[in-house]
Amino acid sequence: MLLYPLRLLPALKELPWSGTKLKTKYHKETELESVAESVELAADSVIASGDDKGTALKDYIAENMAVLGTNAERFNRFPLLVKLIDAASDQPIRVHPTDECARKCDGERSKAKLWYIIEARRGASIICGMSHDVTREEIRRNMEEKLLDSLLQRVTVRPGDIILIEPGTIHAVGAGVTLAEISESADTTYGLAGFAHGETHDDENGVSLERAMDAINLAPMATPSAPPKTTIFLDYETKVLASTSIFTSTIINLHGCCRLHASDKSFQSLLVVDGAVDMDFEGGEGHLRKGDSLFIPADAGRYRMRGKGKFIITEI
Repeated sequence: MLLYPLRLLPALKELPWSGTKLKTKYHKETELESVAESVELAADSVIASGDDKGTALKDYIAENMAVLGTNAERFNRFPLLVKLIDAASDQPIRVHPTDECARKCDGERSKAKLWYIIEARRGASIICGMSHDVTREEIRRNMEEKLLDSLLQRVTVRPGDIILIEPGTIHAVGAGVTLAEISESADTTYGLAGFAHGETHDDENGVSLERAMDAINLAPMATPSAPPKTTIFLDYETKVLASTSIFTSTIINLHGCCRLHASDKSFQSLLVVDGAVDMDFEGGEGHLRKGDSLFIPADAGRYRMRGKGKFIITEI
């Protein structure tokens, strides 16, 4: 079986807080007026190139599980979810419960997720966790008084910023922010917007106030001990954005040529976040613009990237 990089059709979603940049700057073709999320990689993604064009990625994988790599043997489902997100107004606040809470309540796993800020207008911010140590009673009281926002940490962001959202952290993308989101494919999410406005009934996903409160980390989000190290080469620089128990994401700032390799240990997700690059691989080549992404099967071997741009490679 010849293994080569596969383009995937993005799954686009319009929401009340959607922006237009994914259409106008990231080349997402759609009749939707605005796009909040572009799902770049998921089990349900559809292949858009090569002999398997039109095939669901999960069906392609079922034909040859080895394309996921040996590191995937510990998972019972496709492990990764990659999105582009663009917010014209504030995203409603939400939380992913801890593994213990998710298993107890839903029989599911939770997830940590990486946010890499691609664009941010001056003064744009995100919500990530509590501003200080709080108690359940404080949260309940502030919810009842519609003052939950006063307990939350709002952080001003700039392009290139890296935020790792751990399970239990209340979070939301702020207006004017465009980012890449990389996470485990589990999607146990509790929406908190209704509770933040004084409502006490279940949220849109059927989650009660008590269960939502069980999921929330009452302490502020931990500050990284040190910024990621940049490794400098002649024609490019690399930086590890995050390394969790599930995935490792590395950004490459290319201004020339670099040679990379997909081993038999893991498939790769490649997402271009700036500029344009050309790719040469065994049996073919391709041109990638900002917003384009690829699924590169495990053991696809060596490939070469040329041009001027930034792209994120994620492995499990």
